[in-house]
Amino acid sequence: MSSNPEGTKRERDGTDQEELPAKPIHGDLAIWGPRIATLGCLGLNLWQAQQIPGPHGVVGVTFPFFGTSSQDRFAAQRMTWTLASPLLIWTIEGYRAANSMTPLALPLAFGVATQVFGIATVAPIYYACSLFTGDVPSADKKVDPLAAMAVLPATIIGHVLPSILMSTLPLTATEVSRSHFTLQSIVCYAFYLSPITVSVLTRGISAGVRWLRRKWHSTSAPVKERTKEQYVQAGLDLPALQASYSMMLVLQAGQQLPGVIEALRILYDVLEPFSWPDRLALLIMNARPGSISHILGTEQEPSFSIGSSLTLFISSTMAFLLYNVWDLRRRGYITNREAVKTALGLSAAPIAPGAAYAGMWLWRENVLCRVR
Repeated sequence: MSSNPEGTKRERDGTDQEELPAKPIHGDLAIWGPRIATLGCLGLNLWQAQQIPGPHGVVGVTFPFFGTSSQDRFAAQRMTWTLASPLLIWTIEGYRAANSMTPLALPLAFGVATQVFGIATVAPIYYACSLFTGDVPSADKKVDPLAAMAVLPATIIGHVLPSILMSTLPLTATEVSRSHFTLQSIVCYAFYLSPITVSVLTRGISAGVRWLRRKWHSTSAPVKERTKEQYVQAGLDLPALQASYSMMLVLQAGQQLPGVIEALRILYDVLEPFSWPDRLALLIMNARPGSISHILGTEQEPSFSIGSSLTLFISSTMAFLLYNVWDLRRRGYITNREAVKTALGLSAAPIAPGAAYAGMWLWRENVLCRVR
């Protein structure tokens, strides 16, 4: 290894294989085999998303809140809560150095597209773009610490709070159409604009904190302020990222708990008239998007469209996360044991996809920091 400190740092960031936890796996097959398989899964999910009936995007998600069906409201509520993790993670990835000059540097565009076309359509496209931006040294995967710190409150204010209000307020079409300034109208517009709000708040909060730090240093004892690059170089982005991912993991897990209970109740109501062998046969034979709605004969109800969209999002997310586990193992950043344990942990994704996404990215950030 070079005795030059900068050379040592450069080797540590991208080329020094002796300090890696495991031996890297080389060869085109190790790179392109899993990548092509993942792209195939994403492409299939994207095609299936176009076959889902009913309105897509924010219209399809918010419409059930104006109705009286508890099943439709439950499906819409779970979808709005789940969207918090992609919104937070995609915003962070937009500030990652490795993603500059790539489509991932435009999280606002993907967020707005999600509101228009739906998460089942946009997620496979985003993940496909991400597959081709990972071949960079780990040093380039750092994030502006102030942006990493600002994205959590921005997501809570811009998306989580409107989602909770959408789920709890008694929304009626009459009240919303009566005026743009009623509480119901404001909540709906806040949810519609949540990707824009999160992006603006993230940039505004980070800029405000940076300005306050400069002002504090100018009025206090002379202390040399670190630049953004120096904060990143010192690894100060990790605590902020860990806090953001951890809090989102807790929020998503807590929000999904009532949903899991409700889903089990609905499943029990559907299968109660059947004997246990018949229940098992129904679950196996109808193990596809919207299977419960198919059993009930409610394929045209909003809950079917939302449930199908959520199922496709979960499928795309699991394929993408499993690919990331393999990619980290291929590079030698993790051991075989770590890869297997993490892959098994992703089995919780169908129950709490947002929590699984945030938890996986928290673990991934720690791995990337370990090999910097």
